[in-house]
Amino acid sequence: SEATQTQTNKLREQRALNKDFKAVDTKCKTLVGEFMMNLCGLRKVRGELAKFSQGSMKPEKIFDCVVTDWRPQECSASCVGGKQLLTRAVSQLPTLGIKCPPLQMVKKCNEFPCPIDCQMASWSKWGRCTKECGGGLQARVRNIKRRPNHGGKACPAQTETQQCNVASCDADCKLSKWSSWKACNRACGGGTQRRVKGVVTPARGTGRCPKPLNGLRYKRQACNKNACPPDPVCSAKMDIVFVVDSSGSWTEKGYKVVKEFLSGLVGRYQFGKQNVKMAVVEFSKEAFVVQTMTFDQKEMLAAVAGKLQFRRGLTDMAKGLLAAEQVLLDGRKDAQSEVIVITDGKPSFKFATSNAATKLRRSGARLVFMPIRTYGASPFLANWATHPGKENVFRVRAGLGELKSKMKDWQTKMVVSTCPTVTSAILEKASAAAAR
Repeated sequence: SEATQTQTNKLREQRALNKDFKAVDTKCKTLVGEFMMNLCGLRKVRGELAKFSQGSMKPEKIFDCVVTDWRPQECSASCVGGKQLLTRAVSQLPTLGIKCPPLQMVKKCNEFPCPIDCQMASWSKWGRCTKECGGGLQARVRNIKRRPNHGGKACPAQTETQQCNVASCDADCKLSKWSSWKACNRACGGGTQRRVKGVVTPARGTGRCPKPLNGLRYKRQACNKNACPPDPVCSAKMDIVFVVDSSGSWTEKGYKVVKEFLSGLVGRYQFGKQNVKMAVVEFSKEAFVVQTMTFDQKEMLAAVAGKLQFRRGLTDMAKGLLAAEQVLLDGRKDAQSEVIVITDGKPSFKFATSNAATKLRRSGARLVFMPIRTYGASPFLANWATHPGKENVFRVRAGLGELKSKMKDWQTKMVVSTCPTVTSAILEKASAAAAR
């Protein structure tokens, strides 16, 4: 490995240095020995000559200068070569003998490369946990930016792990706080409003979670118990899409009754940016957007009268509901969304229609059905409508005959049953008269 090769190279380098040191040390000791022998011989000759001196130079009066050993000071650099001052002091002054040598000397020091410490890059982000719950592991890594050299600090670990998702795999769901109370489903005559709790964290494993209509997540209360006026006009801020069945299960004569009913019903809404915005879709074997979302009541009435057609064919209600969902994309975020389906109550594809109804409800729109039929029941409509189904399915049990004979009553019923706020010209006049 790379570490083993590095260690082998270091040992070879150490052996070579030791060999060089021994050679230099031996040579140095030899030279010092020779120098001391020569010095000793010179002193002996000097002593013998001094004996024959006629003056004051007697052997006992000759003293050489004596100095202390060198005292090294700190090197000016810790590596890559510096300078070091060596000093020594005079311990004996000379008398007729050898003069004192220099008391200071500068030499090179620390002539070796500086150690290079390992340098690491930043940690990566923690990786994905190995388990979703019950305790797993996740790891992070970092790269080496610079490897160590010349005895520098070694590199720390390049990987690191930690525990994650230690929570039990069996956990109940976590619910949100209660929402605010939704708008009342009726403008008068006694309606209901609801508030709900959503799921913040789903249940895990064998954990439990209350169903959407469980009392822990769903509450209802009565609202708008006041009596209904005789001429109600919806004034709420709403985005409404009428989805009209134009399949062959009607007759052409019967379809004219449906169009007449819808024209009168459209007239019961107050259009405007702070009130109603409306569209209409019709369906048979295909779905058609007859009128996109508009604030213009006249444009809406003209579309119902001139563009709504009896197309015959299958009753593919699913396509009508999906088309309504797309039309509502042009709605307003702060307006209540509502889809009202006028049908004979007999869709051709129940499974697809059920899925489309569920998708539409989950988008936040209120889904209302108005089945007009004289034969059989259609209990599935209550399941497709917004909960509670009995408050969002309005059956014209006697069919088109009842709708035609009681058209104004049904228009009034649909307005007060699907709009949270209504106005009344009759009541406003009465109130003004009473004020005078």
